Amino acid sequence: MSDALAKEFDVRQIGYEGKPGYVIGLVASILMATSIIPYLGGLLWIGGVVCGIVYWVQIADFSKKIAQPA
Repeated sequence: MSDALAKEFDVRQIGYEGKPGYVIGLVASILMATSIIPYLGGLLWIGGVVCGIVYWVQIADFSKKIAQPA
């Protein structure tokens, strides 16, 4: 997803830094995957959900930037 966003931003000449959405998406995925750990699973799951929501908001913001006319 981040590579596709980076390419689209390059084509549309929209400024961005690094890989858009990569880190927060990776953190959300890791937290959700590790939520099966006993005793810590609930906290990890909550962290994963929070990071997933942040990721979703970031992707929505990127979509708005792409949808704007040049």
